[in-house]
Amino acid sequence: MQQQILISCMKLYLLRPEDGQEILKDLFKYVTKESENPDLRDRGFIYWRLLSINPQLAKKIILSPRPLISDQSYTLETEFL
Repeated sequence: MQQQILISCMKLYLLRPEDGQEILKDLFKYVTKESENPDLRDRGFIYWRLLSINPQLAKKIILSPRPLISDQSYTLETEFL
C-alpha cells in the first residue's frame, strides 16, 4: 500500500507539478528518513535521484504504459498441461 501511494504521488507530480510538489517533498522525507521498510526506502531514493538527474526520463519511465497481463495456458495442449 505504501509503495502504491509513492507511485501515485510520483504520477501526480509528473502530471501536475504545481499540485504534487509539496506532497512529494513530504513523502520523500518520510520514505527516506523515517520508513523502516527497505523496499520502500530504496524505491524512494531511486525516484528522488531520477527526478533530480533527469525529470523527463522520470516522466517517460513512470508514466509509460504497462503491458497487459494475459493467460496463455489455453493455447497449450491438455496433455502438456
